[in-house]
Amino acid sequence: LSLASEYGATASRSIEEMITSSNLDIVSIATPHDLHEKQAVFAIENGVDVFMDKPMALNLEGARNILRKASDNDRVLGVCHNLLFHPAVQE
Repeated sequence: LSLASEYGATASRSIEEMITSSNLDIVSIATPHDLHEKQAVFAIENGVDVFMDKPMALNLEGARNILRKASDNDRVLGVCHNLLFHPAVQE
């Protein structure tokens, strides 16, 4: 929390707190993989667009759930697939 105040940011203890206590347009999810589906669905269901790191979820069913929620709630969903380990990038 002190780091946030040092840079004039607002700190939250959870994505739920962050989304319900502010007026966000979009959230970037770069948390441990097992949290991606839950956090993305929460954001989407609360009217926030999502940009997230891969993997979307731990399994295909979870990924489909996120896609379905985004479609049903007319939210934008972006998934980052960086090429960090691509040979050309490593070179």
